[in-house]
Amino acid sequence: MDLPYREGEGQTYSLNLALTWCQYIIFNICLLAYLTLIDNRAAVWMLFGAGACAISAYVLMITLARNATGPTFGLRMGLMVGGTWAVANAIFLALTPVAEHFGIRTLLEFVPLGYLLSAAFGLYIILTIQRSRMRN
Repeated sequence: MDLPYREGEGQTYSLNLALTWCQYIIFNICLLAYLTLIDNRAAVWMLFGAGACAISAYVLMITLARNATGPTFGLRMGLMVGGTWAVANAIFLALTPVAEHFGIRTLLEFVPLGYLLSAAFGLYIILTIQRSRMRN
């Protein structure tokens, strides 16, 4: 998918991208606070904050896919929505035996590592696209 470059859409794209990064940072802060305070009853509020930020970033990603150019609108939305939920489901299925063996709490302590891997993969994709554009 190419980024939108029609008149006036560059600012909207930049704002959505900036908001997505802000929500990602707030999400990680809330998640780390939750893992730090996991034995405290107030920790559930940190989990609530993390969930709210994660869902908001998901909505912004859908908006970015909606405004991108490339494949047809239906295909872009199907890939973004269906792909996101398919990957999430596959990860949960793969982590079920791990949670049964080590326990859910141990698994929750490694959640930030999963987000760091996801961010590294996203950065790799962005850099790959930029390199391919520079060659053309």
